[in-house]
Amino acid sequence: MYGWPMYCYTHPFTSCCRLCVKTGQFSRCCTRRERLYSVDVDASGCSIAALALTANVSKHDILYVSHHNEIFKAPFAVVLDKSRKALIIAIRGTLSLEDVLTDLSITMENVEVEGFDPSQTLVHQGMLKTAKNVYKELMEESTVVESFLNNNPDYSLTVVGHSLGAGVASVLSLLLKLNAKSLIKEDFKCYAFSPPGCVF
Repeated sequence: MYGWPMYCYTHPFTSCCRLCVKTGQFSRCCTRRERLYSVDVDASGCSIAALALTANVSKHDILYVSHHNEIFKAPFAVVLDKSRKALIIAIRGTLSLEDVLTDLSITMENVEVEGFDPSQTLVHQGMLKTAKNVYKELMEESTVVESFLNNNPDYSLTVVGHSLGAGVASVLSLLLKLNAKSLIKEDFKCYAFSPPGCVF
């Protein structure tokens, strides 16, 4: 989700060779567009290869990637973890100016949660709007999560993120539990690494 430029920055001596081998293209590897299960139109072959190398998965285990990076829209990916039988939604942390502006949208908004007083369930506005956009893209505009879990009932759902992505992952998990109960099993997990202290 950080893309091939970040991969090249973190692997300065080997990145070009690794990316070209992973994409199967020794020329034009960063211009080839790929279609996986359902991938964002902006995703180049090198971006997918960089994600696969960073996550240590096959390119075919990456089911969906969104590189949209706007205010209230964070890049994320849906990836299979076959060893744990998990479908993982991974949300990127703060990297761009748009992400910083989302972080700074700290007005708290009420969320209706069954069994709780709505005036007491406050959520960070920027993370709530971003989580709603991720939810909308995954559950309404695309059916990748629902169709995969319906066709593979032995897989569980896991949401993960760091920093801004951790806050969005926490709120997205709440939205999934409230609105997509058929997809949520007992082993549903959310891993939030270094979430902002003001999410809820």
